[in-house]
Amino acid sequence: VVRCREHQQLIHAVVRCREHQQLIHAVVRCREHQQLIDAVVRCREHQQLKHAVVRCCEHQQLIHGVVRCREHQQLNHAVVRCREHQQLIHGVVRCCEHQQLIHGVVRCCEHQQLKHAVVRCCEHQQLVHGVVRCREHQLLLHAVVRCREHQQLIHGVVRCCEHQQLNHAVVRCREHQLLLHAVVRCREHQQLIHAVVR
Repeated sequence: VVRCREHQQLIHAVVRCREHQQLIHAVVRCREHQQLIDAVVRCREHQQLKHAVVRCCEHQQLIHGVVRCREHQQLNHAVVRCREHQQLIHGVVRCCEHQQLIHGVVRCCEHQQLKHAVVRCCEHQQLVHGVVRCREHQLLLHAVVRCREHQQLIHGVVRCCEHQQLNHAVVRCREHQLLLHAVVRCREHQQLIHAVVR
């Protein structure tokens, strides 16, 4: 059932469109808002959505969906709210070549908020059950990080690249520098409390 090109209403419809865009048992309301309910979409070469809800290209809202998009971006059972803010709730993301998120929450590319997430990003940056708040400040809570060649953090807290705050963390960084249960406050001042350094 198609109602209007302006609103493009499809109810319980099957669509195969534009090379790879496949919709099965889908509801589409508007191209402006692009609302899909309980839909399957395979679009733009690799973008695969299964049992997903998409609200808007501007905000790109997905609820209980699966997305495989932009070469490597894989989302399983995820919620995406906005490209501007990119909100994911209880989602799985494999994006930007190596960025892997498992059962995570991503709030914003600008602030990049992850809660209870797994991230493998920036070549070797691995976060397991961690929280990342901002690329500018890079907040990690109870996280595991393997980043920038050898920097390994296990059950650690990282606050800022500028100040690089670690609480109760394990760091293996810059070739052989081992820190166990350490607190690092700043690269400029580099304060270590209750630390083991080799």
